[in-house]
Amino acid sequence: MGWLSRFLAAIAFFAIGVLFSPETFGSKSVTHLSAYLKLAHLLCFSTAFGSALWVTFIGGIIMFKNLPRHQFGNLQSKMFPAYFLLVGVCCAISVAAFGYLHPWKSASTAEKYQLGFLLSAFAFNLTNLFVFTPMTIEMMKQRHKVEREENIGTEVGWSKNREVAKANPKLAAMNKKFGMIHGLSSLANIMSFGSLAMHSWYLAACTIFHQLDRMCSRQQGYSMVIDCTVCPEEQHSSRTHENHKQMHVLRCNQPTEPFHGLSPSLQDP
Repeated sequence: MGWLSRFLAAIAFFAIGVLFSPETFGSKSVTHLSAYLKLAHLLCFSTAFGSALWVTFIGGIIMFKNLPRHQFGNLQSKMFPAYFLLVGVCCAISVAAFGYLHPWKSASTAEKYQLGFLLSAFAFNLTNLFVFTPMTIEMMKQRHKVEREENIGTEVGWSKNREVAKANPKLAAMNKKFGMIHGLSSLANIMSFGSLAMHSWYLAACTIFHQLDRMCSRQQGYSMVIDCTVCPEEQHSSRTHENHKQMHVLRCNQPTEPFHGLSPSLQDP
């Protein structure tokens, strides 16, 4: 299947998703713009997080263990610029969408932290794309040239580089510089992945919040309340939750007359 067929298939699935979205059936709970921004944020974040997870912990290790080292390095030199560009663009869209949906002046502390995490991921990827990756690729090419002169680099997996470098000061100096640059690049990539992972935890918490809200709203006489852990005597409605600055415990508020047929877990909040 060519790239055009894959692109058209992706567009078709996207169109089907839009067709069956709540807005299509007349839901007035959210505006069209906010729905599309949420979709853009979710798709771009999931693409960035999934790409970072695969490249960092799965794809790179598999290639390292199965390709000749120089071939592995040449492949990485082509793949990593595209990888950092993809993740950077996705992070930029996520930052823009999240910032629009949660303006800084009215955003809660948690939302401001999340915007910071997304900005951090974006910054780390830009640093890798424009600073560390070009330096790493250039140093790798120079080191490959010296290694070919020493008849090494065709081995799979761990390199014979260190043994040869003991008798070759030029190669030893290259190894030291390459290790420093590659280490900084790896650190930036891990920091970016960590920032995205923190945001994934936030999205999971938001999903639980909305699921409980919908579950409570479907039960007769039940409503969701938010108990503040710092002032237990005060209960906040779901509308004030987003602007409240403290941690909350979510639960269903049981009516005076229990609704028969309700599950025991909901009858005992």
